[in-house]
Amino acid sequence: MFNKKITMLPIMLAVVSLTACKDSSNNSSGNDHQAPDVDAGNSGRLVISSADTAEVAVMNLKDGSEIERISLNNTASGVYSSPQHRFALIAQRDQGEVQIIDGGMYQEDHGDHLHPYESDPSLIAKTFSGVKPTHYREHEGQAAFFFDGDSEQSLLSSVITFNDEAILHNEERSLALDNSMHGVAEPRDEYLLATYRPAEAASTLPDQVELYKFNSASAGYDLVEQFEENCPGLHGAFSTEEASVFGCSDGVLVIKQEGETFTASKIANLDSMEEGQRIGSFSGHADGHVIAGWASGKLYQLNIDDESLTAIDWTQGDAIEFSGAKMDDEGEVLLVLDNTGTVHLLDAENNFARLDTIKVIEEMPELTGHSSIAIATNYANEEAYFVDSIAKKIVVINVEERHLEDSIDLTFTPKALAWVGIAGEGHEHDHDEDHDH
Repeated sequence: MFNKKITMLPIMLAVVSLTACKDSSNNSSGNDHQAPDVDAGNSGRLVISSADTAEVAVMNLKDGSEIERISLNNTASGVYSSPQHRFALIAQRDQGEVQIIDGGMYQEDHGDHLHPYESDPSLIAKTFSGVKPTHYREHEGQAAFFFDGDSEQSLLSSVITFNDEAILHNEERSLALDNSMHGVAEPRDEYLLATYRPAEAASTLPDQVELYKFNSASAGYDLVEQFEENCPGLHGAFSTEEASVFGCSDGVLVIKQEGETFTASKIANLDSMEEGQRIGSFSGHADGHVIAGWASGKLYQLNIDDESLTAIDWTQGDAIEFSGAKMDDEGEVLLVLDNTGTVHLLDAENNFARLDTIKVIEEMPELTGHSSIAIATNYANEEAYFVDSIAKKIVVINVEERHLEDSIDLTFTPKALAWVGIAGEGHEHDHDEDHDH
């Protein structure tokens, strides 16, 4: 029995706004106009990939039931939520494809209000194609998928940018790059920050960043400038309203934006950092001035305003290791999962001080390479979801009340997951970096 507590969406769904005005109308296609009104208490759905088969399950978060089982072309390497959360993006890295599932919950602009609808989830015909889709980034209602390419086969990297409206109307934008690389791109409205790797470089990692601007006349991106500031071994990126940051082997590259002006600077690694240690991924919130930087499981507080790094002992001296992290949807609590299956709730507004701990996974799987436990958050309430592959279930916690909810039992081994639905007020902004190796 699934008797989890339901946190209600704001009653006035009519005034819920999405991350960008031009994206607030998730207008439907086909027969979706016949969809019934959505229940105001509906907390959305989870799209969960199978670790063993080319399938995903769409789960109803009201009662934990499986709504639909959808077959894919290939086994999923990653599952991501689209910028306005109507769609689930199912990456199949080795096959160079991203399939798209309509989660079935969306809003239409009725002039004086946004009207919510609910329909059955479905796999749509549209896909994104490119060589090795790896880094997915979303910022302020826009998303960018970075395709790594393949240097051995002389296949170049590329970027596809989009929002939910672009998916519906085939209006995504693309950028072809001059080399292959394990790179990343950060969308910033009409601008795009994309990584650069020189042709003669031995490493597959880029070492610089370029700025592009979309040209509506040519329907393509024009190169604005290549920043002189070097970022060797670039891996990982994140954006706030005022800046984008990139992880480098010698520090963090910060590119600040003021209107149409972009400036680059470097925050050097701390002297206390071990040899070979570098920040390679980030957790944060678009409205924040402080970002969590991760270096081999160690936490560093990155302050954009004063461009400083501060080491944070999130373990408090305990003999535990990092297994995954996710920022909550209001940028207040950083969820850090350790290798004992315990999640640490850290105060993102107070130097990541520990608020509480909750045991969420009894038996942890063996993690190799860059693998980590998948975590998702709900944009309509205060819930977070943890994949328990050994027990074949999704563990649910209430972040605000800091306690376990009932888990969602599955009939398959879960791997990755994403939330789809209608975001509630205060749950609008992007956070965290998503990628698959």
